Amino acid sequence: MKKESGKGLLLFLLLSFGLSWAITLLIQLGGGLSGWRSLLLSVCMLMPALSALLCKALYRLPWSDLALRPKFRGNWGCYLLACFGPTLLITAGAVLYFLLFPGDFDPTGNGMALFPGMLLFNLLFSAVLSPVANILFCAGEELGWRGFLLTRLLENGSPRRAMLLSGLIWGIWHGPMIAMGHNYGLDYPGWPWLGIFAMLLFCFSAGCLFSWLRMRTGSFWPAALAHGAMNGMASASALFVAPGAEISPFVGPLPTGIVGGCFFLLLGLLCFFLAPSEQVKAEES
Repeated sequence: MKKESGKGLLLFLLLSFGLSWAITLLIQLGGGLSGWRSLLLSVCMLMPALSALLCKALYRLPWSDLALRPKFRGNWGCYLLACFGPTLLITAGAVLYFLLFPGDFDPTGNGMALFPGMLLFNLLFSAVLSPVANILFCAGEELGWRGFLLTRLLENGSPRRAMLLSGLIWGIWHGPMIAMGHNYGLDYPGWPWLGIFAMLLFCFSAGCLFSWLRMRTGSFWPAALAHGAMNGMASASALFVAPGAEISPFVGPLPTGIVGGCFFLLLGLLCFFLAPSEQVKAEES
């Protein structure tokens, strides 16, 4: 039977944004992103999954609408890309940044080279273990964004349009967090709109890759693993920033900067333009 196009989409968006933004409001009223309150942002990551499951139950939607099955067979290459691709992209962006701004580079890893075992452990953990270590909270987002939301958008338009919209929606969802200083801080010209725009660009870039993985495999799990790898490796380059260096979060070396994240942008654009520009006929079940 053919699925009802877009069923539950509006409620999903209202719940995902409403629940998450309510948490960020409580954080702000409690004093902002400092101390233990910053940990509450992790709770926001669970709200898209909760919203998707509520919509699934209320509208009696099939589990296939969440792209929940792992579908390993024939997709091992995508799973490897999900686990290690973000690490390579972030590393390449950081290397490019430090080549352009060598004065910002501290080869000792902020003094951690005195403890090479600790430095190596941090880097290996970020590169190898973080896709699985971060899976709970990243699945909390991706079950919503690349599971439920992308499925609904694909029913109403082309894959390219679905990738664009899902990335922008994901970026807008971060708006209150960015306004509170997450990722870009508070002390910059154009606050908070410049930070929100930068996050929209980054979410479009990373979201295109995550959406491509979801569409290629038919499962949201590779997107969740890629999200976990990205989050785990995102701050690793900060270890090599020289003490006292005045860096701009809009430039790098973190992947949310235009230089640090340029390879995410390039791969995201490649995924976007390789996607069909016309709606693909949905299979009936």
